Amino acid sequence: MKISLALVTTSLLLAVLLACGAPRAAAPTSAPSPLAAASPAPASSGAATAPVASAPTPAARQTINLGVVNLSAIFWPLYAGLDEGIFDRAGFDVELVVTRSSPDGMAAMLGGSLELNVVSADTIVLAQTRGADAIGVAGLANKASYSLIVQPEIQQITDLRGKTLGASALRAGEVVFLKELLKYHGLTENDYNLVVAGPSRNRVSAMTTHQIDGTIMPPPDSYLLEDAGLRHLGEVSEAVPEFQFQLLAVTRSWAQANEDTLIRFLRAYSESLRWLYDPANKERAIAILAQRMNLDDDHARRTYTAWVEQEQFWSKRGEFTQPGLDAMEQILISSGEATPPLPPRDRYTDSHYLERAMVP
Repeated sequence: MKISLALVTTSLLLAVLLACGAPRAAAPTSAPSPLAAASPAPASSGAATAPVASAPTPAARQTINLGVVNLSAIFWPLYAGLDEGIFDRAGFDVELVVTRSSPDGMAAMLGGSLELNVVSADTIVLAQTRGADAIGVAGLANKASYSLIVQPEIQQITDLRGKTLGASALRAGEVVFLKELLKYHGLTENDYNLVVAGPSRNRVSAMTTHQIDGTIMPPPDSYLLEDAGLRHLGEVSEAVPEFQFQLLAVTRSWAQANEDTLIRFLRAYSESLRWLYDPANKERAIAILAQRMNLDDDHARRTYTAWVEQEQFWSKRGEFTQPGLDAMEQILISSGEATPPLPPRDRYTDSHYLERAMVP
């Protein structure tokens, strides 16, 4: 199984996004459906033989370029699917492509360099408002489970007035609920300075070198900062108890042209989610995260306790939640990130591929 990590050039991708009026379809796959049957072998011209039963034709191996913002614990189910051979057994060589932000990942997908892409749900809505026919076909992170981490001299959230806060992007992604948490505590966007500080591992460095005063972080990076002496001031869930954070996205044209491939991928994707939630796999799952993120056992184990056992952070089989989508849409509008009316939900999500994948 081949797994490669590539870094997408931000300026080029943003240019692609601005230039695209509609997504460019990938060439239809020539692989037969995994449910297709081979023709029976012809009988010998000699003695009579019993009919030969049809056997399924295995799908041809395919490479899937899958975009992820960074190599964080959020993508743990994907690591499990890769390291446990789930995608491999389904006939896929999955290459993880690091995009650095959801908007950059969307630009890469619309430009045709990614077949599938994990992005924040609001990024898909914003792409639709600009005429790009991107759709979410499955859920990944179905909650906004982030902690507000600040420099140790900051005692309370209102002390962030005039301070510099970091996020992976200025629009979409985790910055949406960072703003919502600060608004919940009485701060407007004019009260603080917001800068692009990169994905979570970059923000760990920015925080420990005092380049920024605060940010929101998921586990285990939030634990790393707390253990380094930085202050934990609150949880995003205080202000945002429901939120559909991330979806597995494709362009509608690619999905229609590669329906069998997408359904087969979603079947393996769902199996990876179920594997991670299975208590029998706990120790192996912790080892996978520790190795993937270069963590010690304690930080990986604490992340498992928080996200697998307590919060159930990810989708169970790939479904997304309607209350989470409701909250995401409301926050997009209330924050001024999008102007109503938003695209109809069936324009930016399509669950029928996942439903077909769940049929035995």
